This record gives sequence, structure tokens and C-alpha cells, in this order.
Amino acid sequence: MKSARPADLKKEDEEEQLLEEKRKLMNFEKVFQALKISYEALNGEQKGLDYLREAAGQLESIQALDKQLETFSESVSNCTYILEEQASSLREYLEQMEYQPERLNDIELRLNDIHVLKRKYGQTIHDILHYYRKICKNAMMISSIAISDLTSSAKRLKKS
Repeated sequence: MKSARPADLKKEDEEEQLLEEKRKLMNFEKVFQALKISYEALNGEQKGLDYLREAAGQLESIQALDKQLETFSESVSNCTYILEEQASSLREYLEQMEYQPERLNDIELRLNDIHVLKRKYGQTIHDILHYYRKICKNAMMISSIAISDLTSSAKRLKKS
């Protein structure tokens, strides 16, 4: 197993993104069940949307009889459309959900790598990346000086 290096870090917000993804994966079952129950309440056996459509239809049939009923009818119809869109979005979200235990393991390993880097090189990823850039800059300067010295030595040897 190779040890973590500052060069392995790509983004300053990587840790936050990993923690968010970990939280989602750890709560997958709870989220999945809540979404499933919500969708079922709207479109399942209970068909909450069917009742709402029925109410909207009844209000629409009498809205011409009283100006105030027109406002009720429009409000209930608008709520129906919004809930239909949300029910569709819930269904799509549920269809895309996939539990990936191997991804959770990968996240744990990566977070551990980041923790090791923080212990060695700085308290934050920003500090680690700053340290890495400084070391790279110093290494380039040293390389440049070494190349310059070697070039000078080679020229002196050629002359002699």
C-alpha cells in the first residue's frame, strides 16, 4: 500500500465532498425508504394525488358560482400540478439511487489518506497544497541551480 502524498490532493474541497458522499451512503436505506413512502403516498395505493385531482375537479365545476371559489380552485389546481411534478421527480430520484458499499470503503480509505496528510503537512487541505507548492518551487530552484552548476563544470572540463 502506497503512502499518501500531498501531490495526490486535487481540490481544496475534496474532504467536504467525500464527507457528504459518505453521509449519503451511510444513510442510504433511511433516505430510500422515506422517498419510497412519500412516492407511494402520492401515487401508490392511497393515491393522495387522485384525491387532490378529485378536489380540484369538484372546485373547478363550481368556481363560476362564487368568485371566492375560483381562487380556491386555482390554488388547489396549482398545488396538484406542483405535487405531480414532485412525484415524478421522486420516482426518477428513486430509480437512480444505488447503494455502493465498495464506494463507501473507497471513501473511508481516501479520508484516512487525507487525515494522514493533515497530520504530516498541515491542518487543512489548503495548508497541505500550499506546502506542496512551496516544496515543488524549492525543488525546481534546486534543480535549476544544480543544472547550472553542472553546465558550468562541464564547460570548465571542456576547456581544460
